[in-house]
Amino acid sequence: MRAVDQPAHNGATAFFYAAFEGHPSVVRLLLDVDGVDPNGPVLKGHHPLGWAAVKGHLYVVEAMLESERVDVNKPDGNGDPPIMAAAANERVAVVNALFRHARLKLSREQKSELLAWAAAFDQPEMAHALLNDSQADVDFVNARGVGALHHAATAGSADVAAALLEAGANVSLADKDGRTPLHQAAYHGRLAVVKLLLNADGVDANAREVSGGTPVYWAIKQRQFGTAAALLSDPRTDPNVGDELGLTPLMKAVESKDLSTVRLVLRGAARRVKVDHAPEIEPLKTSFKHMRGIPWGSPLAYAMSQSMHSTVKTLLEFQILFPPLQEVDDDDRSQLKSLLTDDDLKLFNRTLREWGLSRLSLSPRQVLLWAACNNRSRLVEALLANPDLNDIVDRPIMHDVGIFYWSVYLGHAEVARTLLERRDAAAVRINALSEGGETALYWAVHENHVEIVRLLLSEEDVDVNLAGEKGDPPIMAVAAKGHVESARLLLASPGICITTGVHHGYEVHHGCGVHHGYGLHHGYGVHHGYGLHHEYGVHHEYGVHRGYVIHNEYGAHHGFGAHHGYGYGSL
Repeated sequence: MRAVDQPAHNGATAFFYAAFEGHPSVVRLLLDVDGVDPNGPVLKGHHPLGWAAVKGHLYVVEAMLESERVDVNKPDGNGDPPIMAAAANERVAVVNALFRHARLKLSREQKSELLAWAAAFDQPEMAHALLNDSQADVDFVNARGVGALHHAATAGSADVAAALLEAGANVSLADKDGRTPLHQAAYHGRLAVVKLLLNADGVDANAREVSGGTPVYWAIKQRQFGTAAALLSDPRTDPNVGDELGLTPLMKAVESKDLSTVRLVLRGAARRVKVDHAPEIEPLKTSFKHMRGIPWGSPLAYAMSQSMHSTVKTLLEFQILFPPLQEVDDDDRSQLKSLLTDDDLKLFNRTLREWGLSRLSLSPRQVLLWAACNNRSRLVEALLANPDLNDIVDRPIMHDVGIFYWSVYLGHAEVARTLLERRDAAAVRINALSEGGETALYWAVHENHVEIVRLLLSEEDVDVNLAGEKGDPPIMAVAAKGHVESARLLLASPGICITTGVHHGYEVHHGCGVHHGYGLHHGYGVHHGYGLHHEYGVHHEYGVHRGYVIHNEYGAHHGFGAHHGYGYGSL
């Protein structure tokens, strides 16, 4: 009988080979042979049961568990029983088979690790069993600070997450990168888990990981619209918290150029979101040193600088339509119906549906502003026949300027002309400076709205050199954008004044004198620098976990998606 258990030249026995290669019938035959040792030898870190577990040979494992001669708790070369090797190699069925075995004995630390594993792989039955045992630590973390609730959040294991919370798991536990379970659930779009976490005592809806991102920031960045909407609808969520570069959820939505995402942020946070606000930029922790000090500005300023007309119009509509400013009486409603053509009404109702508002629930003032932003010049003219509406034409909407300014930026020449024709009654300020320090003429040149440039230059009191302390004169828009026709019109203006030199990298060569009281305008720069897209793509390659071979390489943003030793969710 000794020959049956005689090792080969490499030390492996016939039983070892049968288990290693996954032959359950041969394993059963050999287990009935006297003198065969089913628990040895240990080769390359594992004994026969250990290798069957690592390789996922479920039927071999089940065959060996039928024999009382097999030691289910025998440590392998790393000092752990086979169940831990199976867990490290993601052998779900094998882990469950070993876990159900009556002779299995585990330490408190091993039970805590298996609880995290059960959360990672959505194994509620195992999780409940471990929690009922009362020995597993619900807040046990691995070397990277990741606990069971993190794993449940990442995997979307709502049942496990609920059990962990009921058992007292720390809902705001942060890993070494500052990520909480809510970050993980938001990032991966785990809506059920997000709702569970938001209902838990002590949750921080605005927790920031090391790069400054909040849960809603990462939900928007990853286009996880369900979790983003749930977070934004929670009044505790601050939609104006920026990351280390000052980028807020709305800025990420604007940067994506996806209007549905922009509307999601605006509608979800209602009046809590600041459209025209630039957050403070904290000292950067990132290694991307060339990005330090980028003047991202507000979402509105960024969209304007990048010529995102549809996005700017969407931001304007939000300011105009959300929420309705007053109740609309029957007389106003009848008047509006009489003024709106079929085409007006079709576009108007589509706009309201996009924002989730009731039909014709807006005031005449709101409809006037909407008409100007949507280039409905005839409707603007009809509405301005009401003297009460003339008083609000120049009232600021955003950026300290009113509808004339925005009509110019959007290129709505007929609306701009209509408003200019009513300058006396409507008090249109042609030289109004925005919060950024630029005039309407600057943006007409910047966006190359040639017809509007001609229109503005035809007005005697237009100031072709005006700029605020933080802004630039129209000539700098020529330098920045290179629009030749707008440049010719501007340079032909008798009042133009340009200094020779370099302005923030743009060379300007033109004479300048004193004309109509305007002297030398110099020192103006261009507030660009927008448009740099930062991505964090430097991350962890996991090799050996507790001695077990793991073949997963992760390239997720700041480790999001890494299963921290279990290999799940890589992006």
